[in-house]
Amino acid sequence: MLKRLFGGYGQITFNFANLFGGADPSQQLYFQKSSSTQAFICCDAPKDAKLIIVAFRGTEPFNAQDWSTDVDLSWFSMGKMGRVHLGFMKALGLQDDKDYVKGWPKNYTGDKKLAYYTIREKLRTLLDQNKGARIIVTGHSLGGALAALFPSLLILHQEDTILNSLFGVYTFGQPRVGDKDFGSIMKANLNVTFKRYHRVVYRFDLVPRVPFDDPISQFVHYGGCLYFSSWYKGEVMKKEPNQNYFNPLYLIPKYFNAWLDLFRGIFAGIKLGKDFQESLVSILFRMVGLFVPGLASHSPRDTVNSARLAKITITQDYEEELEFV
Repeated sequence: MLKRLFGGYGQITFNFANLFGGADPSQQLYFQKSSSTQAFICCDAPKDAKLIIVAFRGTEPFNAQDWSTDVDLSWFSMGKMGRVHLGFMKALGLQDDKDYVKGWPKNYTGDKKLAYYTIREKLRTLLDQNKGARIIVTGHSLGGALAALFPSLLILHQEDTILNSLFGVYTFGQPRVGDKDFGSIMKANLNVTFKRYHRVVYRFDLVPRVPFDDPISQFVHYGGCLYFSSWYKGEVMKKEPNQNYFNPLYLIPKYFNAWLDLFRGIFAGIKLGKDFQESLVSILFRMVGLFVPGLASHSPRDTVNSARLAKITITQDYEEELEFV
């Protein structure tokens, strides 16, 4: 399945390698003169594809530029679209951090291959080659933030062909990316005919709870979330519990669930089969989570397992916001 999924198209590594994973310096893609943003574009078939997937890579543990992007909490104004996280916008290729019109010209004519413009051009080509194909944009952690922001630039530039082909935006462990005004604009554009924005949170994952939703920071999530409250038991709700992570009422549950996740991770392979057997690295990561509860819940493994094993319920107060095709 993976071979077929990625067989038609290869890796896009912005600022580091060429469009399909080579090493020709003339094909390097740039962001702030260093390697950083990475994404994959793939189709469900080499020809006559029905599905195109854009997947942004999350934070690399030992990539200083990625961490610099994550902790840059400065605001960037998008005019009537509201304010967004400056660091994440830079990762997509922002050219001017003072003026959004100069920062995001509709047509970029420079010699650098910037993330947003490169992906947009590739999507235009793929849609022209694969009539009627639908697009899914996704990502985990930092990748989730970029996946959430990418459509906002399509909206800004009125890229109707791509937007009309956008089937959904699915983010996993995504931090907050903008303010209330930005969230309203995104909901108005993504969730009109049916819900196209889906945010997944696993347990007490720290990352979706930052930057803080408070009167000072003013970052907010929008559009609800699919929250896994216990091991792969999902619930669709408006907001995840313990929204800013440091609520003392959740201190004991966070440590208890860190231990529970460790034991379940060790025995998952025995109960569920070899497909769910965890590596030593994953187990060690869960052990670190005993000291910083919520850290291990950010593991992509839980995200993948949740999608495969979950039983999902929808809270009554959220039903009116869900319209699926």
